[in-house]
Amino acid sequence: MFSGRWVYDEEAYALYKESACRFMSENLACGRYGRTDLRYQHWRWQPHGCDLPRYRKMRLLEKLRGKRLAFVGDSLNRNQWVSMVCLIDSATQGLHKTLISAGTLVSFNVHEHNASVDFYWSPLLVESNSDHPVRHRVTDRTMGA
Repeated sequence: MFSGRWVYDEEAYALYKESACRFMSENLACGRYGRTDLRYQHWRWQPHGCDLPRYRKMRLLEKLRGKRLAFVGDSLNRNQWVSMVCLIDSATQGLHKTLISAGTLVSFNVHEHNASVDFYWSPLLVESNSDHPVRHRVTDRTMGA
């Protein structure tokens, strides 16, 4: 899965519309900044030695039933969390969903499936006084194990 290459696929299409995803901030959405060349959406990952099946919304939703999926890390991991939430949100029209933010934890919940996709802001592997999810810089940084 980790060994492969990016291939251009004319049949490929965007799995969700970034303009329709209410969880995507403007700084993550290429189209909101006026990008008109959407060919980048036709690239997909092809692992060596196996066939990666096309994403199916309902299959992912069923796999998440009764589970919690967590993303932990910095802005790169947050971007992955946003993409996952946009994928799930596009598959759950008409269902009861909530987004709860509590400090460094943001939780997206699909209540009918008892499923949550969480993001925990933790840019370092050690505890630090600069782990705030928005204000990253402090004048006197301290870290501990």
